[in-house]
Formats: sequence, C-alpha cells, structure tokens
Amino acid sequence: MFKETMEKYKKIPLPVKASLWFFICSFMQKGISACTTPIFTRLLSTKEYGLYSVYLSWADFLSIVITFGISSSVYQKKLVELGEGKEQDRLTSALQGLATATAAVSFLLYLCFHTWINGLFGLPTELVIAIYVSVLATTAFGFWSMRQRNDYRYRKLVMMTVFTSVMKPLSGIFAIKMFPGYKVEARIFSLVAIEVIAYSYLYWKQFRAGRKFFIKKYWKYALAYVLPLLPHYISQRILSQSDIIMIKNMAGAGESGIYSLAHSLGWMMLMFVNAMDHTMAPWTYKKIKDKNYDRIQKMMVYPLLFMALVCLLFILVVPELIYIFAPPEYHQAIWILPAFIMSTFFMLLYTLFIYLEYYFEKTKYIMLATMICAVLNIFLNYICISLVGYLAAGYTSLLCYMFYAFFHYCVYKKVCRDDLHRKELYHKKAFLLITLLFMGLGFSIMIFYNNLIIRYIIAFLLVLSLILHRRKIAGILKNLEE
Repeated sequence: MFKETMEKYKKIPLPVKASLWFFICSFMQKGISACTTPIFTRLLSTKEYGLYSVYLSWADFLSIVITFGISSSVYQKKLVELGEGKEQDRLTSALQGLATATAAVSFLLYLCFHTWINGLFGLPTELVIAIYVSVLATTAFGFWSMRQRNDYRYRKLVMMTVFTSVMKPLSGIFAIKMFPGYKVEARIFSLVAIEVIAYSYLYWKQFRAGRKFFIKKYWKYALAYVLPLLPHYISQRILSQSDIIMIKNMAGAGESGIYSLAHSLGWMMLMFVNAMDHTMAPWTYKKIKDKNYDRIQKMMVYPLLFMALVCLLFILVVPELIYIFAPPEYHQAIWILPAFIMSTFFMLLYTLFIYLEYYFEKTKYIMLATMICAVLNIFLNYICISLVGYLAAGYTSLLCYMFYAFFHYCVYKKVCRDDLHRKELYHKKAFLLITLLFMGLGFSIMIFYNNLIIRYIIAFLLVLSLILHRRKIAGILKNLEE
C-alpha cells in the first residue's frame, strides 16, 4: 500500500507537487502558531497579549516603510520575465542590496527622531531596533522563498519552515518562563533571535551568488515599480492593523488583546489565500503572457469556491475554536472572528482581480483603492468603536474589504477593455453567485452558535461535498501543470 502510494506520488507533475508542499509550508507556519496560541493566551494576560499584538502591528507596518516591500510583487514579476539563469542571482543580490540601503536610510532617520517616534509607537528604543533587525532578516527570507516557489524547489523551503515554525513558539515559551517579569519583551526578543539565526545565512548566500550590491537598471526598475505602490502598501497595513492600535488607545490594552486573538485566528485563513496566491500568481502571469485567456477563465472559479467552503467550515466551529484557544476572559472574540474569516474570502477575490493590474502595471489604481479603504477604515473604526464598542471594528474591516474587492473588479473591467480587447479572464456571474451565497450562509450560521447539532450537520454536509468532489479537485490541481 505504501509502495503504491509513493509510486503515485512520484508521478505527480512537479508544479502540482510543489504547490502541495507550498501549501503545507503555509499551513505549518499558521497551524503551529495557532496550536501554540492557547499556551500564550494563558502565559500572558489580555493586557500583555494586547501589547504584544500592538508590537506585531507596528512591525508589520514598518516592514513596508523600511524596505518598500521589494521582496514581493516586483521581485516575483521580474523573476518570471528573466526566466532561469545567473541573471536571477544578480537580480536577487541587487534588490537585496536596495532593501538593505533603504533600511539603513530609514534607521538613520529613526536615530535622528527616535524620541518622537518612540512616543508615537508607544514602544521603547530596544523594541524599535528589534523591528529593524527582524525586517531585514525576514526580507532575506522573502527573496529566497520567492525564488524557491518560482522554480518549484520545495524541499529546502519545507525544512526551513519546519525549523522556524517550531523554534519560534518554543523559544518564546522558554523566554517567558526565564524572565517572568518581562514577558512581552521576552516573547519579542526570542522571536527576533530565531529569525536572525535562521535567515542570516540566506542574506549572505544571496549576496555571494549574485556578487552585486548595486545594479543600476534593477534598482531603477524596482524603485519605479514600488514607489507608486508605497502608499498602497502602507494603506494596506493601515487597513489590516490600525484597528488593533485604535482599540488599545480608545478601549484599552485588555480589549485589544481579546480583539487580537480573533484577529490572529481569523488571519489563519490567509494560509489558504497565500498558498493559492503563490501557486496561481506565476501560473496566471505565464498564461497571460501566452495569451491563453480561456484557460484562466476555466480554472479560476474553483479556487474561489474552495475558499468559500473552507471559510464556511471555520465559521461553523468558531465557538469551539475560541473555547480551545483561550480562557474565558477572551470569549467575546466569538462575535468578532466570523468577520475576519469572511474578510479573507474577499482578500482572495480582490487578489484575482489584482493579477491583471500587476501584469499590465496599472499600479496607480491599486494605490488609490487601498488609500481610500484605509481612510474609510480609520473613519468607521473611530465612529463605531466610540458608539458601539470595540467588537464593531471587525465588521468595519469586513465592509472595507468588500468595497476593496468591488473597486478592483471595476479596475479589472477597465483593464480587460483597454488591454485585452474586452476579453474577460473570469466568469463574473459565477463569482457573484458564489459571493452572495457565501455571505448569506456565513451570517446565517452565526444565528446557530448556541445550537451545536445544527452547526455540525451543516459542517458534515460541507465536508461530504468536498469528499464527493475530490477527483474534480485533483483534476483542477493537475491542470496547473499546463
């Protein structure tokens, strides 16, 4: 039986096999973090957990300010254009050099205004420095992992993911036990230490392979690409993280801790979004390059449908998730978590539309949409937190992601008209039907949070539908090799 299974596994095409392992990597990162959440919610009070979450929010925001997000979309697009060869090494080392240079400049600016910046963030100097070290280390990993995904090399990525995913929580638990008077600081410094240990070699290796810190054409290309997107990246961080910071300032660190738990568990669903994005993005770019639009139209309904079903399954078990992951003082998070889960569905939806904008370099629309949604989110949070309470912030975020997806749909239609001669990549009626059914079922399920039997009957039916259609799902995955 085992031998037959291995023979079948060996026959799986490399792109499909790699996609499977990339998903497993993403699942391990989020899954191990999620599995250790019950430990940290019991080691840290709601206030301490809230302060740690505020640090993570600022770190996520500053990662864009420090390195301009150079290791993401601009790097991936250029890798696809260059194909295989030594030029990819030169590109990687040059863009890593650019990220290092931007980090150095921003750090010098921080040193000049550190007192004011520390007061703005509510963080001491040592924690802000920890953010800089962490960002530079994870940027090196970002370049390396993107290269592995683009070339379908999954073995080393899996090993690195296993090591960091296991060591980060273990070191955090050990550090908190060793320094019980400084629990938040112990958690943060242990996290940064593992990143430095794991990723420093990649930083050195990529410079050694490319042997170039500065290549004018790549620096010029990258800056021309990312600078118009910088307001988008910053606004994106504001959209996803500002609510935690606002709740801490308007309601308190304890409430921020409860909200952060729901935020963290809801964003677990991003492992599905990221895994599908990492597989679909290079595949979609290659199909657009080959003008194989019909293939894209045929395939892309299924990832959205799969995401809807997975989100519904998670919404069905929200009460149980909260009871497992946190003590009773966190249980109000039950009424926030569904909003975050539904938000991730719209993240995948707008990601599909953005592929076309990235490919044809219509980045000004991406920037405009994100800035509008970030401002809208801050405004709605301020009004709703003041009037209704901190629980409302989850639903203002959902509303903003819905608007975000609709805006990008409008831009997608424009790009199809201007650049694809009115040829559409997606079945809009199928997308609309899936979205409406998903939202209707998602909110309806919340009515039955006090009725375990009804919720589990619905969950059984959803799982059964996935099992019955497993061959069709396998066929879809197989088609990604083409």
